[in-house]
Amino acid sequence: DDISLGSPPDYFAPGGQRWDFPVLNPETIFNNDGSLGKGGELIRNKYESIFMECPGGVRIDHVIGLIDPFVYKQNEPVMTNKNSGRLYSSPDLDFLKKYNKHTKEEYAAIIEKIILPAASKYGIAKENIICEDLGALTKPVTNIMKDYGLTGVSLTEYGARGSNVPNKNVIMLGSHDNSSFIEYTDRLFNSETKNSNFEQKIKNLVEDTQSPSLDDSQKKAKIDELKNDKIKFMQASFAELFTSPAKKIQIFFTDFFGIGKTYNIPGADADNWTLRLTPDFENIYYKNLRKGTAFNLPEAISTALKHRGDAFLSKHKVLINKLDKFAQILKE
Repeated sequence: DDISLGSPPDYFAPGGQRWDFPVLNPETIFNNDGSLGKGGELIRNKYESIFMECPGGVRIDHVIGLIDPFVYKQNEPVMTNKNSGRLYSSPDLDFLKKYNKHTKEEYAAIIEKIILPAASKYGIAKENIICEDLGALTKPVTNIMKDYGLTGVSLTEYGARGSNVPNKNVIMLGSHDNSSFIEYTDRLFNSETKNSNFEQKIKNLVEDTQSPSLDDSQKKAKIDELKNDKIKFMQASFAELFTSPAKKIQIFFTDFFGIGKTYNIPGADADNWTLRLTPDFENIYYKNLRKGTAFNLPEAISTALKHRGDAFLSKHKVLINKLDKFAQILKE
C-alpha cells in the first residue's frame, strides 16, 4: 500500500520518475509450492486477455518492471537511497529486503511461468512479443533478455548503431520517451556540442548506408556532406534502419510525419502525452517530405538496397528504379 512503481534517477530525469503505479504484493504472485497466487492469477488473466485480443503480437512497455522493478515510498517527496530501490534486489533496505530474489529462475518467474505460457495459449510466438527494455538495465534484466531470447528495442538516438543491432530486436530512431528526430538532429548539429561522438556517428552512417564501392575520396566527400547537411544526415539515418540486421522496424509518428515536437518528457508532469496529429496530417506529411524532414519510405529502402553493392543493384535494377520514382513522386 505504501510504495509505487517508477524509474530511478538518470540523465533524463535526475530526480527519478514517480509514476504512481500501484505495485502488486510480491507475496501474492506465487504460492510456496510455485503455483500462482491471487496476484499471479491477476497477471495471467490480464495477459491472456491482451494476447487473445492482439493476435499480431504485443509490445510490453517497461519489461524491466516484470523482472527487476524500481519502487519508491509514496509519502517521501524526494527519492533517496533509503526510500527507493529495486523491489527484488535491495537487501540493505528494510522495507524491501524480504522480497529479495537470488537466482535467475526467481527473476525470470513472471516471464517464464505467466507471460510466455499466456502468449503460447493464444498462438503468439515469442518473437512477436516486443519487450521494451529501455532504461537503467540491471544484470538480472540483461541476463533474462539474453537467456530467453526476448525481442528488445534498440534506439539509434540512444547511440545504437544499426549494423550492430541484433536481428531479433526492433530498431527505432526514437520512441515516445525521446525527443523527436528533428529535435535530436538539431541538438546534434549544434556547433557547441559537436564532438568525437558526432564525428564517429557520421562515419558509421556513411559506412552503413552508402555504396561499398566508394573509394576513399568519395567516402570523405559523403562524410563531409552528412556533417554539414542536416537533411542528408536524416535521410541516411532513415536508411540505416533498413540496412540493420534487425527484422522489425518501428517509426514513431513524430518522426514519420516530420514533426519537431516531443511527445513525452520523462519525469515531467505538465503537457505530456498530449501531442496529436491534426486533421490535415496528409498536407503536413507532404509538406515535410518536400523539406526532407518526413520519412520517405521508398527513398530509405532504395538507399538501403543500393548499400548491398553493384551486383545486387544490377540484379534488382527494376525494383530500385521504381522505388526512386515513387520517392520523387512523394516530394512533388
